[in-house]
Amino acid sequence: MTLYLSWLNMSNMKEGKCVVGEMRKDRENNSPGRVKELENSLSIALEVNDKFQRENVALLKSRPLDTMDEIAYRELEAENKKLKKRVQEADGETSIVKGIGINSPEMKKAQARSEHLQSELDRVKKENNNLFIRVADSLEVNEHHQNLNGKLRVRVSELEEENEKLSKQISDHIENKMETFRKSGL
Repeated sequence: MTLYLSWLNMSNMKEGKCVVGEMRKDRENNSPGRVKELENSLSIALEVNDKFQRENVALLKSRPLDTMDEIAYRELEAENKKLKKRVQEADGETSIVKGIGINSPEMKKAQARSEHLQSELDRVKKENNNLFIRVADSLEVNEHHQNLNGKLRVRVSELEEENEKLSKQISDHIENKMETFRKSGL
């Protein structure tokens, strides 16, 4: 359709006709013969385009390299193919190694050891946590005992002072009684 429109535009411009009007006339007068003619023109154009593209590719491959850009492009293209092949090979080898490695006896042994070490680590962490709790409880008890010990020392000091006072009072009282007994002759 695009080919037809460009042909129509060019021919109408030469003749000085209105392009839109000519397109309307063509639409209204569109007969089955015209449709077949357009389809035939389209298929011919597509064939020519395909032939041109094939010839262009053949020319590009067969013509001699004459510029540095073309040489560099071809070298990069060849290198790219090599690298793609290496990537495919590496992917294949990696999948094989993964398949073998996961199911190997060494890997199973390592996984079992890892599971054992993980369970041992979990046990040690739990034990460590319990010890931290016990230390915290012991520190709390120690602080309580220190407070109580401080209060008891204060009370002991007070009792010692009272004991000295009472001892002095008793010895004074005994002295007084002894004095009175001596005076009375006993």
